[in-house]
Amino acid sequence: GGSTNVPRDVPPIERIDYNHIGKGLRAAGLTMASVVLLLSVGLAGWTVHNRKRYVVKASQPIFLLIICSGAFVMGASIIPLSIDDDIASVDGASHACMAVPWLASTGFVIMFSALFSKMLRVNKIFNSPSFRRVKVTAFDVMKPLILLLAVNLVVLSVWT
Repeated sequence: GGSTNVPRDVPPIERIDYNHIGKGLRAAGLTMASVVLLLSVGLAGWTVHNRKRYVVKASQPIFLLIICSGAFVMGASIIPLSIDDDIASVDGASHACMAVPWLASTGFVIMFSALFSKMLRVNKIFNSPSFRRVKVTAFDVMKPLILLLAVNLVVLSVWT
């Protein structure tokens, strides 16, 4: 038969480092996420509260609110980054891992589409022969947003 005695020349068992996120790093990340989320909500509230003021009107509150919402979604991507299999199941950590690109890219697309729509508006004004006031409807803003979000959705769906 076999023996249960460990030979003397076997090296000691080393602790395996699973590269878990430390408590301090997790707290720092969640604190920064909280700052981003609170600032996004706070600045959106400020925009709504001051929407009648000239400076905010000139900046077009709809674009500012879309940028705030994109920043909120993108900032929310930090939260699943703080989840690993030290505090959640492997399945839960896998779901959190896949949520990160969905939130980050969707937030980026939302912000980018607002800036892109604004640039299209400026381009429309400067390419107008008479420099007249050009009205941009909510649908004009939503076209690039919907198109870019659809492309983003397709890419993410194929990827995951």
